[in-house]
Amino acid sequence: EDSGTVPLSSNASVDIIILDQNDNAPVITHPAPQYGSTVTETVSRFAEPGYLVAKVSATDADSGKNSRLSYQIFQATDPGLFTISSDSGEIWTIRAILNKGLNKQRLVIVVKDNGAPSLSATMTIIISVEEGKTEMLSEMDSLSEGPAYVSDRNFYLVISLGLLSVVFLVILVILA
Repeated sequence: EDSGTVPLSSNASVDIIILDQNDNAPVITHPAPQYGSTVTETVSRFAEPGYLVAKVSATDADSGKNSRLSYQIFQATDPGLFTISSDSGEIWTIRAILNKGLNKQRLVIVVKDNGAPSLSATMTIIISVEEGKTEMLSEMDSLSEGPAYVSDRNFYLVISLGLLSVVFLVILVILA
């Protein structure tokens, strides 16, 4: 409003568009590094192609296109053994682990945002290859060799639970 003899006023709409600058690098949140930026995972030597080894997750404090993340394997001990989903960060085996001499695989994972210039974060995953299935089966066999023992306490617990259920059912029928 102005100060004239006939006060006049006006309204105006102003649209303010705030553009996000790519000023935040991605932060890897999972798996949590144990030693600096290195994580250790374990996989069985008998893992089949398509076995999910690990999942890398990251966040970016930017917004819009600058916060969209992509994952890639930057370095690998055996480049044809693992793949990573560029969208989800899931790491899978591509083929069976054939080389019995390599008990450790090293993957360097890079997470990049979609900004210009692109910012990134890296982490190293050490994958320990173990003779998994045969050891696990032998442990399970030794567990089943023990005597079949059911304690009296378990028997009384099952009986009391059954009686309690019957009493509850009778009360429900009476109240209905």
